[in-house]
Amino acid sequence: MSSEWPDAQLSNIQKTLQNSWQIPYISLFARIFCDAFQLFDFHQEELEDALLSDNPNEIHPFLQELLISLLSGLTRLHVNSGNMFVTLTNVLKRCDLNINLSTLSTTMTISDDTITTTDWHEMSIFEKVTVLRALCDARLNKADIDQVTENMPADSLRFEPFGEDSRGNKLWYFGDTRLYCDSWNKSTQ
Repeated sequence: MSSEWPDAQLSNIQKTLQNSWQIPYISLFARIFCDAFQLFDFHQEELEDALLSDNPNEIHPFLQELLISLLSGLTRLHVNSGNMFVTLTNVLKRCDLNINLSTLSTTMTISDDTITTTDWHEMSIFEKVTVLRALCDARLNKADIDQVTENMPADSLRFEPFGEDSRGNKLWYFGDTRLYCDSWNKSTQ
């Protein structure tokens, strides 16, 4: 993986991605709905690597394929590499995202619902993650979701914690290479 960022900054960005709940969410969405939505299955590391090596001049091929797959389920138009960015802009305007064009985010956090631009090439890595997750959510909100998922086994849509540690934190495994810890602060409960 080549990058123009200093190693320390890349390491921090990578750690932020690895700690984000949205990366396994996107990966799991693709795995569960692979057949129903004509998506492709991938590992979280593939998504992280593509995000880290994406550049403003040319979209990473993995991200291009993922965007086209997700967008194809959200529009009646045939989505391809020539029209995907226009389609993305149009779809994002209909999604439940706050598009705050007046501020640029320099923090290394992944927002649940705010982006500063609808132009993929201008988005930060973290905004791209937010957008990919929002596209997954938008597909689940389409009117045909009941029809598309009616033949899917219910157990494939349900997830339970893998276990619990000695402090009561729930452990989750989503079929990839990582175990996630859902920790909570007892003083706030």
